Order: sequence, then C-alpha cells, then structure tokens
Amino acid sequence: MEADDDFGADAGAMIAEAGPNATILQARRDLNVTYVRARVPRVVVSSRDVHVAVHAFSSPHGYERAEHILWRGHAGVVVLMGEPRTGRHTCALSVLCLGTAQPVHRLNVTWGEHDFRDLPREGNARYLLDITYAEDLSEDFAANLRDYGRELEAMKAKLVVIASTAVWQQYADELADITVPIGQPRVLEVVRVRLDYQARRTNMPGGELLDVQALAGIVEALKDSDAPPDYGVGLASDISAHAESQEELLRFAASWKRWNRYIVDHLAKDAPGSAGERILLIAAAVLGGATVETLSEEASALSDKLGIAVDPTRTLEGADIRQQLAKVGARRIGDRVYLSARGADHDEVVDYLWEQRPNIRKALFAWINDMSARKPTDSAESRRLIEVVHRLASRHRWVSAIDVLFNLLSGNRDQNRRAYAALAGLLEDPHVGQALQKRLYDWAGGSRNLVEVARLCGGKVGDNSFTVAVVRLRRVAGRAQTPAVRLAVQDALRSHAERTKLTRVLSVVEQWPQHERTIALTGLLDPEWLHRTGRLNNRSGAQGELELLDPLADAWLWLINDPAAGEFNTELIRGWGRLADVHPETRALAVELLVTVVGAGQPNPPIATIFQQLSPDMSKAVIDCLRGRHGIESVEGREGVAAEI
Repeated sequence: MEADDDFGADAGAMIAEAGPNATILQARRDLNVTYVRARVPRVVVSSRDVHVAVHAFSSPHGYERAEHILWRGHAGVVVLMGEPRTGRHTCALSVLCLGTAQPVHRLNVTWGEHDFRDLPREGNARYLLDITYAEDLSEDFAANLRDYGRELEAMKAKLVVIASTAVWQQYADELADITVPIGQPRVLEVVRVRLDYQARRTNMPGGELLDVQALAGIVEALKDSDAPPDYGVGLASDISAHAESQEELLRFAASWKRWNRYIVDHLAKDAPGSAGERILLIAAAVLGGATVETLSEEASALSDKLGIAVDPTRTLEGADIRQQLAKVGARRIGDRVYLSARGADHDEVVDYLWEQRPNIRKALFAWINDMSARKPTDSAESRRLIEVVHRLASRHRWVSAIDVLFNLLSGNRDQNRRAYAALAGLLEDPHVGQALQKRLYDWAGGSRNLVEVARLCGGKVGDNSFTVAVVRLRRVAGRAQTPAVRLAVQDALRSHAERTKLTRVLSVVEQWPQHERTIALTGLLDPEWLHRTGRLNNRSGAQGELELLDPLADAWLWLINDPAAGEFNTELIRGWGRLADVHPETRALAVELLVTVVGAGQPNPPIATIFQQLSPDMSKAVIDCLRGRHGIESVEGREGVAAEI
C-alpha cells in the first residue's frame, strides 16, 4: 500500500525499517508495509551555466542529430552517450534551451530509492538527468524511459539524459532512435568561442587573439591536441587576463611554453631509466609543501604500488636529495618541497598524469587511499592531499575519491574540517553529487564518522531533498551509541525543521522505530531550541491555544509510552518547567504539555518523579489545570496527585 508523510502508527506497535522508502508496522497480528513515495530532488541549473551553453558553446559531432530528435522526433527525450569531461553537460543544456536561455532542472535521482514514478511531470519543463555513475538501473529501464519521454512530450516538456558508454551500451540498441553518441569539440575551437563570448561582455579582443603572432606557438601546439573542453575554457580565461598589451601576451606565451616543455621533458617523452625521477615528481605534485622526509617516504611507497623495486643497498649510492629535486625542477624551502612558486603547477602535473597516464590510475588510487588511511598529522600535507582528492573528484569525475575524503574525516580537527567542507561541496557537484548521496546511505549504516554523516544530511543533502536526508538520518539514529552521534542527528533534524515545517518533520520521525524515534523526538521537543528559534511565540485558535500544542503533545506521548525513554522524559520535563519559570509567555503551552504527560495513564517517568522536576509555582499551575480538566478537587499538593490520577 502507499501512504503519505502523515501516516502514523498506534502506540506500542512494532516498527522496523524495510529499505530506504519502506516501513514495516506490526500491531498484534496485523502486518503492514508502508511505502512512502519520495519525490526526486531537483536543482535549478545556474543561470550562468545556461547562458554559457546558449551563447558560448562549441558544438561537437552529434549535436545536430540530438537537437533534431528532441525537438522534431516527438519522443520527449534524447540520450547523449559519451565520456565525462567531453562537454556533455554543456551540450545537454544547449540542446534543451534551443538558443534561448530558460530554467533547466537537474534531477538528482538515487536509483534504488527512486523510480520513474517519482520523476516530475510538469508542462513546458526542461529536465536534465545524468546517469553516468548509476549502479542500480532496472532491466526495464529502457522501456520506462521511453514511456516517460512520451508523457513529457504530451505536456510539451523535454528531457536530456547524459550517460557514459559503459552504462548505456546495454540499452543503446533498444533505444537507438533516441541515442546519440556525442564527440568532443576541438580545444582550439573552444578557446576561440570562449574568447568571443568574453569579448561581448568586455572591451577586450575576442577570438582574433589566436591570430596574433605572440600566441602562434600555443596555437601550433594545440592544433592536434585532444585536451578536454574545460582545458580550453581555462586557457581562454588566461589569455583574456593577459590581453591588455602585446608584451603581456608575449610573457604569458613564454610562461605557457616553458611549463609545457617542463611537462614534455619530465612526464611526456619516452625516457628509459627515468622512473625514479618521475615518482619523486608525482609525490612532490600530490604533496606540495610536504617535508623532505615525508616526500621521500611516500615516493618509496608509490614505487611499491607501481611494482618498481628499490634496492635498499643502493640508498647511499645515488644522488642526494638536492640533486634529485633539481632534476625534477622542484625546490626546497627550509625542510619543505615545492615544484615551483605557482601552486597551480602542482595541479597541472596531477591533471596531466590522470589524463595521459591512465595505466597508473589504479596504483595512484591505492597510494592516495593508503595515505588517507595513515591520517597525515602535518596540516600542510593533509591540506594538500584533500585538495588533490577533491580535484580528482570534481574535475576528473573520480568517484572513488569520495571514499578517500571519508577516510580523511577521521583526522585531527583541522583535517576533519577541510575534508567535511570538500564533501559538502561535492554534494552540489552535478557529476558526482548523486554518487555521494548513495555513499551517504551506505555510510549511515556503518559505524565510522557518523557525526559527519548526520551533519551532511542536515545540510546540503537536506537542501536538495528532505526525504533523502531523513532516510539517511534514520539509519544513523539506529546506530547512535554515543551522545555525540545522537546530538548530531538531533541537530540535523532541527535544521530541517527550521527550513521547513516542524510538523512535517515530527510526522515523519513518529514513524521511525522506537530507538530512532526517541532520539529524534528528544531533540525536536527540546524547549530551549523551540524558544530560541521563535517557534513558541505564535498563538492561534479561538481559545488562545498555542499553535504547536497538539503536534508537540502527540509527539511527546510517543516518548511517555516508551519504557526506555524515562531519562529523556525527565530531562524534557525539567527543561519545560525551567523555560516556563524564566519566560512566562511560554507557561500556557508548558502547563498544557505537562498536563498531557501527567494524564497519559502510566507515564514514564512516574508522576511523582514528574513533579519533583518542577518548581512549586509550575507544580501548582499543573495541578490547577488538572483539577479543571479531570475534576480533581481533593488534592492540595503535588504529593497527592499520583494517587488521585
């Protein structure tokens, strides 16, 4: 059966998780499985990206066919099949917009948690779906995609799907009529188009800059280059930044050719016997700013990963470290090593290795992963390692980098902060963000870094999808064995309540299993937080009852009837009593809530314990309210309430 977020269960029923969107409810002999359909998170593609796709796009092979299928093929959908970093994302936006900048929604689908029933269907909408890293596509995915496309076509909406060849090849024949292999635009054409685009927005020259003599060497070097489009975008920006004079262009061109020659000499050309030097260069690029000792140790570790044995008896026979660093163009400042004065040079070496030496990627991954597990204690080394891993994820679409950043969360405070910031940033990445959401589900079911997982679910994940976030928070709560993890779950849920309706969050967590529900409700019923966020200031109703009385009372009843929640209830009772004493404007709500607790039948903690937490004034207010509600006239003090109730 299907239910919405307002589905509730009888007190005392057994509730258990049965998957990301399913809950099992057993009440006596009845067994029900409730499926909560989760809408797919949608993110509006930035207007800047859309504007660039419309006005600064260099169309690759296959573009015209893709445009024809989407706009004249009556299918409602087209699939762009190609590899990451070939310009597919910009191509998809250009096809969707058809020369006119307009809103485009990127669908952040986590397959396995969502299916085609959860995808949006709005008239005249433009949707972008990236399944490059999808792992759980069903056998009927092709048929469902075609049907979904027809639905969109009927309401004049459009969808472009981006897929890698590895993912899409199983469907390419069945959907050949809507599948288009997309090529990669030539890098010089990308540079020229981007220069023209920048020229229209400034007073600087445009694509004609590529015809000046100062840049002739760069143009010649890139004539047959297979560099990705984003390299051309960066080069266009660099050229524009130095276009104020012929002298500036000459200096930039000389610097570019010098660095290009450095790459050729040290990494590109066939040079037998240079493996040791190149390993040292790679270590210096990945760990720029590391100490000489760390650099030497990690270079040896990389040698082992690459299967290059180093004879320990020859350690003292080779050149000293000064000569070794000189050979790879590195320099030593104090006890630390840098490739050059420009930090960007380190990144360019990493980029070149990843693009032009794919045969060593596996070894590089193992080496970097081992370094993350060793948890570098030096702040400069850990900072640089996080920068490199983040770059490999965001620029080179290396999904496994997510796991390396997760390992780095376990370091010292500075390292934890930087690794967390890197992961939070990747959640908004259009390419690896969906893969990270899926990883969060797996991590939430583990035992490591649960505080950070909860924080991520209370932040960027929740910004994109409330349902996706609370599913993961429920898993974290189920493994919360320490106060820090419990508090992280509560803080995350409270952040959702501050962005959306508190009643919505309450209605969802009330469906959770007992242990998880207790953790969640203890945080959401916290009187200090409710008062601090201004949620206790609004009155409504003919009799002046506070707006939140009923939902708060209903939520608290779950805790009162939980045998294991006595300690949490005692703290909440004490907190509400203290809040009412300090802030008289909250007394009406506090009294009504406490009357509900006292009148719950067999509350936990016992009634006598409840009154021990309250001041004499609050006790009297609660007793007076009980007299009026239950007709109790014979009780003169709080000691007699328990027996009378």
